[in-house]
Amino acid sequence: MRDTCGTCHARRSELTGTFRVGDSFFDHYALVIPDETDLYYPDGQVRDEDYEFAAFLGSRMHFSKLRCMDCHQPHTAKNPVAQGRSVHELPCHTHPARSEN
Repeated sequence: MRDTCGTCHARRSELTGTFRVGDSFFDHYALVIPDETDLYYPDGQVRDEDYEFAAFLGSRMHFSKLRCMDCHQPHTAKNPVAQGRSVHELPCHTHPARSEN
């Protein structure tokens, strides 16, 4: 599912024009990665919300094997995991330095 989400939610260059659901994103697209242009903030987060795929691939969530749908409903602003809480109030987003205070 990650590869399918990336086809719309990534800054990318088309390589083949033949992507189908189930294919690997990287077989069909070249991903634009964080660099020193104004596309990304200095910490690697993307400036435009719709293009978060590259930032996600470098995140703690990706390395923990989470998928987009583990926390988000597709194509809505709803996050059923948050249930009205700020993202920084969620256990998975609690920064270790904050928990010591």
